[in-house]
Amino acid sequence: MKQAKRVLALATHAVPRDNRWVYLPGAARARINQSVLAVAISLSIMLCGVRPKSVFASSYDDFGLTGSLSAPDYSAGTCDILTGPRQLSTGQSLAANEFLMTIRNGNGVELSLQGTFQSDQAGRLYLSPDHASAETAFTNILKTQAGDPSIKFRLKQVSASASILPIASNVEQADCRADLTGEVTMNSEAAAANGSSGAIDDNFSVSNPITVSYKGLGTYLSGVNAPESTSAAFATAGGNPACSLPDNLQPNSQPCSGANCLLDFAGFKWWTYNQFYPGGSGFWNNNNVWSPRNSSVDGAGLHLFVRPDNIGNGSAYMASEVVLLENPDGSIANLGFGTYLVTAQVNSGSQTWDGLDPNVAFGAFTYEKEQTGTAQNPAREIDLAEISRWGHPAGQSCSDPVPVLCEGNAQFTLQKYASLPDYQNIRRYTISASANQITLVMVWSGANQPVTFKQYNGSFTLATLPSTPDNQWTTSGNQNQFIPDSNCQKFHLNFWMGNFSKAVNGINPPPSSPQEILITNFQFQPLS
Repeated sequence: MKQAKRVLALATHAVPRDNRWVYLPGAARARINQSVLAVAISLSIMLCGVRPKSVFASSYDDFGLTGSLSAPDYSAGTCDILTGPRQLSTGQSLAANEFLMTIRNGNGVELSLQGTFQSDQAGRLYLSPDHASAETAFTNILKTQAGDPSIKFRLKQVSASASILPIASNVEQADCRADLTGEVTMNSEAAAANGSSGAIDDNFSVSNPITVSYKGLGTYLSGVNAPESTSAAFATAGGNPACSLPDNLQPNSQPCSGANCLLDFAGFKWWTYNQFYPGGSGFWNNNNVWSPRNSSVDGAGLHLFVRPDNIGNGSAYMASEVVLLENPDGSIANLGFGTYLVTAQVNSGSQTWDGLDPNVAFGAFTYEKEQTGTAQNPAREIDLAEISRWGHPAGQSCSDPVPVLCEGNAQFTLQKYASLPDYQNIRRYTISASANQITLVMVWSGANQPVTFKQYNGSFTLATLPSTPDNQWTTSGNQNQFIPDSNCQKFHLNFWMGNFSKAVNGINPPPSSPQEILITNFQFQPLS
């Protein structure tokens, strides 16, 4: 797959056709021995209030009088269990006898328990959570829930266990259990005990017993020895690899979008000039010409266009790409392991994803231009989204050297996409005919570990995701070899022309009219 014209193509791979090299979309994702869970959860949160004799004047009357200030509701939540040895994205690591259990309630509230564990041959994990860290974690949850930093919580008992379930559909799950009991104390303004209605005793406090019990199915990720390159990468300050920014953010005289060719969106700075190759093919790559001004940001979000532009050789349809390059303070942004979310909508044509012009493709993916990864995935590429029909109109006959591309209108992809029989690293699916807004989620938990992809119809945040996605794929064990470690890869969004079968003079055919995708949100949550 080496060829001069490729010039470090950012998100594509080449296959031979009729003794010519034709570029086809990168594709695929592997299921780590992880899974997003079908959750069957029973949760009870019980607060037994101790009613004082006097009447409260506090904004927390419900808490003090009735004990109705509740801890977060985890009844629709999920549970993840990670065991060591494992490198975490924070730079910390789990030893071979350590675990991390995270219970999420779907509204952004996470309860994490960490400690040591033992296991038996029956698949039972005997977890011993660290008392002090559990107390601190739940105290912070209660303070946030009540909006009261003075709340104190004394943990009396915490226990947790898990049973690893038989693998079904390449998904490894566990039956999670966690129980926590303790006592909450809150200072409240109240009428003084002597009955004087005008007096306030600032030291008045109310104590309430609290019990949280959780039971549900969760994702299980067994320990894995991190590759040496991963360990070295996270040895730098702040847990980020020692990667570099481009020497020149505008390596050509052509104007670009944004100050210094950077767009401010979703708390990050996105570079618009990545698809330029000095001393090589210039703005030409992957059978497209890329314009550094075919992307923009306004109050609605980040706009990506496939539309005519002129960068010196006459007007022609050109593609767009942005790369998440910097944090707000100008430091390099290497996000690494964690959960990625992109919300996007179609702003042209039928304004539906199913009706997207068949000659264009929308991509969201990780990619390392330096290609320092393994032979299985040198560019550390994982494709959260490749939404395209690759030039094959819906309802018409389709003949493609990669037959799976004739199915559906979108795909999750692992690289290298053609490495397994029957193109298993490409998971095609169909976005419904009426969908205008979609939410895409990728959970990347570590090197050689399954990755989970999800697609939802509608616009959501990490805190408001529905319990069931419209499309989902968790990669399987034989695909772990294609799941990269984290190094200097960056997150890309692009919109381009993908009909390789009808390319003329190295340029893929344009759409029937200008096309636009609007990115309305991007979120990243590091692996805890």
